[in-house]
Amino acid sequence: MKTTYQFRLMALIAMIATAIYLFISLNPPLSIGGWLKASPNETWINVKNEGWASIKVQSFYVNNNEVPAEAAYRSSDQFISIRKLILDSGGERQIRILHGVPVKKITVSYSFGGLPFTRSFNLLTSTP
Repeated sequence: MKTTYQFRLMALIAMIATAIYLFISLNPPLSIGGWLKASPNETWINVKNEGWASIKVQSFYVNNNEVPAEAAYRSSDQFISIRKLILDSGGERQIRILHGVPVKKITVSYSFGGLPFTRSFNLLTSTP
């Protein structure tokens, strides 16, 4: 009898955890608010954390999974690599991307609440 209740409790916890993960996957917290092409090889984007926990960027790629020459955000008087970016809940940053060819697609791998996610953004189809 006791093992039946324990099994039901574990099954309920597993279902709740799965539901939370699916909800976060369908409503990703990382969004791009706008972008600006300063030159053919320099692109600025606004990223925002719309979630309830911090986002930590794991990797950042452009176009066909190419590593950009530079992807950094401005902190006071210097640019810091995007791979060190941690966005708190509601946080927003401007990111500068320098690449040899114009940027058409951005792919970001990040962790949110300890769970890994990957998002891709097409800059040609979205409006700045």
